[in-house]
Amino acid sequence: MMRKYILWFVFFGLFHGFSQKISSDTKISILTIGKGNELHSLFGHTALRLKDQRNGLDIVYNFGYFDFDTPNFYLKFIKGDLLYHAEIEQYSQLISYYNYLSRDVKEQELDLNLNQKQELINQLNGIILSNQRFYIYKFIDDNCTTRVQKVVAKILLTDIEKVKDTTLSYRKIINNYLGDRYFEKLGINIIFGMRVDENAKQLFLPNELFESLEKKEFKKSNQTILTFNTNHPAPWWNSFWLMLFFLASVFLINKKWIYSALLIILGLLGLFFMSIGFYSLHQEVLWNYNVLLFNPILLFIVLSKNKTLVKKLSLTFYLLVLIYFIYLLNKDHFLMMLPFLFFMPLYVWRLLKQK
Repeated sequence: MMRKYILWFVFFGLFHGFSQKISSDTKISILTIGKGNELHSLFGHTALRLKDQRNGLDIVYNFGYFDFDTPNFYLKFIKGDLLYHAEIEQYSQLISYYNYLSRDVKEQELDLNLNQKQELINQLNGIILSNQRFYIYKFIDDNCTTRVQKVVAKILLTDIEKVKDTTLSYRKIINNYLGDRYFEKLGINIIFGMRVDENAKQLFLPNELFESLEKKEFKKSNQTILTFNTNHPAPWWNSFWLMLFFLASVFLINKKWIYSALLIILGLLGLFFMSIGFYSLHQEVLWNYNVLLFNPILLFIVLSKNKTLVKKLSLTFYLLVLIYFIYLLNKDHFLMMLPFLFFMPLYVWRLLKQK
């Protein structure tokens, strides 16, 4: 918190020195930060750098801040109305931070004339010094990368369009970025719905913006600031095989209480997926067809003592699983869901026998 106030003090002190006119040797560049090891950093980051040696400035405009002390933080995050905001920070501090985390940093200088640079800085300062610095984060539609893209495109009076993988789905691209991190990939794929199965025509990731700028005439030069050649591999336990081993072990142990507990958990998960569609503003979680498999019907199958009702619900569950299987055939997470598709109907069948 103290660091934050110091940065603001420095910024306001410097702001008066360059708000009216920047020097002719000012450089504006886009920083692309590579993947980190934590879930929130697996997709990288984007920021804007201002370097004006004549005025002794080297600062970064960063749209990736949020406040963990926000009241009801997790509820707001799930709902989709958590406010993110832009801040400025010293370039040297940003580089020290990512050097400590062993994350790559690449820089692309923009070929702008002095008027364009001045207009861009005026816009950024206007954002920083007003309520425009706050925005509601959206995974695809509004994030640190799309914010930088839009403010630069506005100055250049041109679109910065995606140049690669426009025929792939958002889900496919997200899975590629997650790599071998099975449990993160599983969680994201089961909570995201139909929106991420659309063709990813919209630019939304840092590397996508980097690749698009490489094709533009207004990209003057680029350089690598930090490079570590670090893959950030997932730990050994974060794998498809561990999940398969767990599901197979539940089947082999063949205990009624284990089946019941697991099916209740999966049924509650489905209930969460259904309810979040009414609550959340995130477009990505709406129309979640994974609820056909992780189905609230499982709760009634386990808990109901009415044999006729249980039988009808079980048949309904099998039908919905079949529909889910057919629908999932051309989806990118089909293989990931196969163990659940195989074992969950078996759990229900064995539970019915035991009941």
